[in-house]
Amino acid sequence: MQRKHVRVLADSSFNTRLGWTFGDSESDPHMVVHLPEAKPHELPRPETHSYPTQFAQHWNLKNNTPAIIRAICSSDETLLAQFHEKLSERSVYLRYFSLIPLSQRVAHEQLTRTCLVDDREFALVAVLGHEGSAEREIVGLGQISKQSVPNEVEWGLVVADEYQNQGLGTRLCDCLLKISRSVGAQRVMAMVLPENHVMRVIARRLGFKLEWDLEEHAMRATLVL
Repeated sequence: MQRKHVRVLADSSFNTRLGWTFGDSESDPHMVVHLPEAKPHELPRPETHSYPTQFAQHWNLKNNTPAIIRAICSSDETLLAQFHEKLSERSVYLRYFSLIPLSQRVAHEQLTRTCLVDDREFALVAVLGHEGSAEREIVGLGQISKQSVPNEVEWGLVVADEYQNQGLGTRLCDCLLKISRSVGAQRVMAMVLPENHVMRVIARRLGFKLEWDLEEHAMRATLVL
């Protein structure tokens, strides 16, 4: 069984509440507008379409490594390819339910689709900066895709092997949850393999209900907002 990176839906007739519209810093303190310490290169570049350029959140991993969590943008394509190149086979399998070849994961068409925020799909990236240089590294990717069921979204999440067990998966899920609520989603779902113990623990902590899905041969995690 092979699941796509992000489900692409043919039906675009979604509830208009489910546009990617974020709260401002006054209404939602977790959505930070141009943090004073955020440097220009840490923020997404302006896009020609509607894009949450203001969203940026600084956070430290458990080992005190500083990171910024922000919306993905088109200029992240090279960083995203490098991120996929470093993923272990186990991480790829737990995220995509199959060992999707690297050539497919870093294909230009796939990267372009992932880096584009449209009316159906949205992604967050966790980015590290390397002291003394302008080098940046994506170490986490969280994705939301709207479903054909009204007001329902699906999550997908993967963290670089080197930075797993640092609280990053939990933090990305917290951000995805806030975004899901802010855009008017009423239900969140995610498919989790039974052997993905970390994601099962995170899901339960967030209040998700986990049930076995015979068709997907995986755990279906659902949360009513």
